[in-house]
Amino acid sequence: MDWKSLLSNHSKDINQHNILKTNSETGEKASLFLKNKAVCTQESGYILVEGPDAEEFLQGQVTCDVSNVAQGVSVNGAHLNPQGKVIFSFVLSKLKKGLIILDVNKPILATAMSSLEKYAVFSKVTLSLSENFYSFLISSKANDDLPKLTEYSSIQKLSKGIIYSIVPKTLFSKWFDLIKDDITLIHNDTSKYIRINAGLTDIYPETSSKFIPQVLNYDLNNFISFEKGCYTGQEIVARTHYLGKAKKRVSLWEIKISKNINLNEKLFNCEKVAIATVVDSIRSSEKSLRALLVTAEENRETTEMFLDDNGVVAVKRLDFA
Repeated sequence: MDWKSLLSNHSKDINQHNILKTNSETGEKASLFLKNKAVCTQESGYILVEGPDAEEFLQGQVTCDVSNVAQGVSVNGAHLNPQGKVIFSFVLSKLKKGLIILDVNKPILATAMSSLEKYAVFSKVTLSLSENFYSFLISSKANDDLPKLTEYSSIQKLSKGIIYSIVPKTLFSKWFDLIKDDITLIHNDTSKYIRINAGLTDIYPETSSKFIPQVLNYDLNNFISFEKGCYTGQEIVARTHYLGKAKKRVSLWEIKISKNINLNEKLFNCEKVAIATVVDSIRSSEKSLRALLVTAEENRETTEMFLDDNGVVAVKRLDFA
């Protein structure tokens, strides 16, 4: 939802707030987000897990330690298949005892729901989709406001410059009144770029059940608890963690190309050997893409790659923002 509609729906005067124009380039808007006190809307799908077994059910299914999550705090997590590959990822928040919400990347919502339903029949839980929440990314420049926000939302620090907040629609007005002063409002078309730039790998139908968590850097971004008990796929994750290391990992790249690249598309070296897989991308300018690529360490300094149609593109690996 764009800010104009959002504020109008909650009887807020849009003329009192600085809403960044949508015609700015995505990379420019993301830079402004990090440099200013800013809030960006985020398109999400929501799964409610409710019932006396809600916590126990999820504890046996997901990578994060659900039992240690306090109200007002959110955590990253993932649901894996028995082979240890990520079906979908999420941000988890406890609303109250016996009621937990999963914030899921909207394109994978149906897959996520189906994946959990297969196991829920053995527990006293009900799963349902909800449209009663908003999700936001907040720049760390708004740090002074965060303690107040926990009264009306759950929050989580996603990276050094980004805070996540999930807000019930019924509490949005009170939440917004706490943060509105001197704030720059940015539309949700920028949230994907911000997440990619920070190395937060979202899952799509095209990338579901393709990669173990470590390949997606979920072990580095606090998606996994290595102290909790058993969950589906844990054996593979633990073996990789304690006995070896992931041979490939996600890294951030700038690709000089005017067309878009498909999810799961392969990129090749000059010998036509696949050296990278696209797990997410977004246009940063008219002639460039910002992309998350799965590559082996020995290929992370290359400066050109080839597409399947033999077209060559200039590439540069970047540090996560």
